[in-house]
Amino acid sequence: MRAARISCAAVSCCIAVILIFCSALAFAQTDSGTVSGRVLDPAGRSVPGAKVRLIDIDRGIAEQSATNNAGLYTFRAVHPGR
Repeated sequence: MRAARISCAAVSCCIAVILIFCSALAFAQTDSGTVSGRVLDPAGRSVPGAKVRLIDIDRGIAEQSATNNAGLYTFRAVHPGR
């Protein structure tokens, strides 16, 4: 009977740990993402210093960035929109 109690306690503990872990993952969800890309000229070469603009037409917000030396740009914490 003692072995059954230990087994039941171990199972209960494992279930509790799994539930805590899963709830932590649920809180890690966010409602924003990242938009990134590369600006190239017609010959396929990178365009450093190009101005890139991201417009949220739903909120009326615009963000501006410039490409790095490799022609790459990134906008972080972008909310979903159209």
